[in-house]
Amino acid sequence: MADEVAGRSVQELVTGGWVSQVVRALAQLRVADHLADGPRSLTSLATATGTHAPSLARLMRAAVGLGLCTRSPGEQFALTTTGDALRSAAGGSARAFALMGEAPYQRRAWEALADAVRTGRPVFEETHGVTFWEYLAQHPDDQVNFDDTMAGGTASRNAAAQ
Repeated sequence: MADEVAGRSVQELVTGGWVSQVVRALAQLRVADHLADGPRSLTSLATATGTHAPSLARLMRAAVGLGLCTRSPGEQFALTTTGDALRSAAGGSARAFALMGEAPYQRRAWEALADAVRTGRPVFEETHGVTFWEYLAQHPDDQVNFDDTMAGGTASRNAAAQ
């Protein structure tokens, strides 16, 4: 019989994808950009992001739980240092990576990981019908995100090397 603690640990690993989707949703909605100038109420943030306030409240509770935001007793949300990295204009912004890393096209390829391990072959082309580069050429928004992610990674590696 599996140890209960070990079982909970496996559950946490499995739900890690859910955490990634929370971060991606925050990036898609540009929540960090809307909080860049300081704390905002849920109502103000919902208006700014064009979202359903009760649903945004649930997302923001998750963001608080993940340490990306704080919530004051007056229901004002603010960025933490970690959450600040999701701002578009932040030095070393992780926003593009959050959008690309959990994009549906990436997720579909990762879903075939066991097949890649079984066969030893890359699976992107099998899952999408085109190579990775052909896919990006056909999907300009994903291409821009990929380019932004690579540029951001280059900037942080260059800074670390200096």
